[in-house]
Amino acid sequence: MPDNKKHHFVPKFYLKRFSADGKSINAFILKSHRKILSANLTNQCYKEYFYGKTLDFEHALGQVEGDAASLLRKISEDNTLPAGYNDRVALILYILLQIGRTEIMATQLRETTDKIRKHVYAQKGNAAGSVVRQVPSKRAADFCVVLLRHCSLFVIAPATITAGGALT
Repeated sequence: MPDNKKHHFVPKFYLKRFSADGKSINAFILKSHRKILSANLTNQCYKEYFYGKTLDFEHALGQVEGDAASLLRKISEDNTLPAGYNDRVALILYILLQIGRTEIMATQLRETTDKIRKHVYAQKGNAAGSVVRQVPSKRAADFCVVLLRHCSLFVIAPATITAGGALT
């Protein structure tokens, strides 16, 4: 099997926190209302190539997960939330990233993106039968740019948006 074929939408380090032996967890299948005792941890909460066949995003997630694993371990040991600003931002980033990487959220994002694309770049046929793209309104185009900038904060890299809306 190729390296990194199984893309976990719940990180294995997080699942291990619910494991007695570090290798398995108890699972409950929602569709069939069936429980599985000692389910192999590696085979839980993943989809093959969930983030695509290029592994750049999967590797980037690994870096964020490594930081989150250390932070969550420290929170557990100290029984308190981090006091430092950077640690709090890292924790919030991890939580937001985790919310956004589920199958349900990926489907919702894909559907929303398709709706926006169809609205902004609506197509209509002309008399010759060819397809002509309508020019999107400035307001709709600006909305898409802002939306993509906000999404890129969570997906691409740590960044900030200036008061003028520029991504830095």
